Amino acid sequence: MNKGWLFLLAFLFTLTTTACADQSKALYARIGNAGSISGNYGVRDVVVHTKGGGWVNFGFGGVNGYPGASSDIGKAGIPIRIGGSWRKGRSEKGEQLIYYRIDEPIDAALAEKKMRA
Repeated sequence: MNKGWLFLLAFLFTLTTTACADQSKALYARIGNAGSISGNYGVRDVVVHTKGGGWVNFGFGGVNGYPGASSDIGKAGIPIRIGGSWRKGRSEKGEQLIYYRIDEPIDAALAEKKMRA
């Protein structure tokens, strides 16, 4: 085979393997925050699972007040599911403890639109 044919085959191979690749920029959330305007909360294990197979744990511990404090969450992709539990109140302050739990899918298409906005 001459060099022209080899070049053409290499070009066609490259074209076929890259032409259909997703050219859109990957979306990632990098900062998470937690806070409350209605009292003390204890966030222990709230986990968001992402489309790419990753996950982010929003277990910030005790939170109270405006959600200005934040934490680096790495690079979380488009979320698909949230699960976890948390509580409201502090027993050492004599407050009633109320427990919450969530285990629900997230609309990934809507989440992606919001991340792109």
